[in-house]
Amino acid sequence: MLVDTSRSASHEILRPLKNPIVIAAAIGVTLSVTGWTLPSVVFEPLTILSDAAVGLALVFFGVSLSSTRFLEAGTVSRREAAGLAAAKSVLHPAVAIGIAVALGLDSPSVVAAGIMGALPTAQNVFIYSSQYGTAPHLARDVSVITTLAALPTMLVISLLLM
Repeated sequence: MLVDTSRSASHEILRPLKNPIVIAAAIGVTLSVTGWTLPSVVFEPLTILSDAAVGLALVFFGVSLSSTRFLEAGTVSRREAAGLAAAKSVLHPAVAIGIAVALGLDSPSVVAAGIMGALPTAQNVFIYSSQYGTAPHLARDVSVITTLAALPTMLVISLLLM
């Protein structure tokens, strides 16, 4: 039996173009290049919505924490969550520091790069994984672990590099 792969291939190629983030970025670039500004009747509600985005992301994250147990058996591989959290909390700052040193940045900038690398996994990772049904429990658990690890990691970076 023959399968029509052209439809599924074209669907997969066009799929990223249906992503709201990609669409918003394309609109932003278009407005910037053309110099056109949105009328205030359109811009003001979008401003209010964008101002609420971080708070809504945190509420969504908090709701996810109340609906299941952290590192609940059967929902996520604890070893995978620990490995990803370790990579984010240790490897990411180390790479950031390495790049900063390789670029010849001054000491405060190297520390800043390490501190930025040690920040926890962003909540948008959890939101995207939930939206697209791709391991939301894993994204949530890694976000929690890296949030708990962020302050001690930042303290170690500061003590070692200052």
